[in-house]
Amino acid sequence: MTIKNILWLDDKIENYKPFIEGLAKFGMLVSEANSVDIAIDLAKNRKFDLFLVDLRMPDRSGFDALTELRKIAPDTSTCILSSYLHLDEYQKKLSSLGRTGHKVAVLDKDLPDPSGPAFASFAKNILNFIESPPKYTPKQFEDKLINADINPFDVPFHKYLNYPNRIKKYLREKAEEKAKQTLISEFQSGKVWVLLCGNSDEPVLTADKETQIPDSDTIIRKSMELDRAPVRDCESI
Repeated sequence: MTIKNILWLDDKIENYKPFIEGLAKFGMLVSEANSVDIAIDLAKNRKFDLFLVDLRMPDRSGFDALTELRKIAPDTSTCILSSYLHLDEYQKKLSSLGRTGHKVAVLDKDLPDPSGPAFASFAKNILNFIESPPKYTPKQFEDKLINADINPFDVPFHKYLNYPNRIKKYLREKAEEKAKQTLISEFQSGKVWVLLCGNSDEPVLTADKETQIPDSDTIIRKSMELDRAPVRDCESI
């Protein structure tokens, strides 16, 4: 296995130790930086395959880091990892990246449990950013998905898992529209819980009473098995 070197910049990087250890199991060695200055020093003295960059930090922002890191290593793949991607101020700044030629991947910080089954998809996505750098700016990427009028039941689970929250919300709303009649029929027949996954006409998991409702790991395993997003799970409509 070829080791991939990642520089992860976050002012609270110590909180991500379990994720860093989890990535190591997939052949990714993470160098930690809790400030922009430390990240810049590391980038000057070591070659990295990927920069993982938080946006909101107390000293200099992730956008400052992106500018400096791009000067040092213009060909290194970059991924923004942030909980604030939905805020207008960040959406405007992300849009501005397109005018400067920045093509970066974007992930919401709602990361999967490193000990759970979904973490493998997260790690796979990180590796994909290294091997296939993004072709679009973050704004172009999100607009492209929304304008494509995607059928949410055709979205592979590994892609859905790593979409920004704005896109996940959009897909869930689209799925609800498509699945409404199916859900009404299921609930009228006595079901208290329904999971639609990959087919709006045929639920893959249902429950007749609350004690039959599967736990979240079971739902995720089924989604991974089918490679389809769990676009609707509920107890009522």
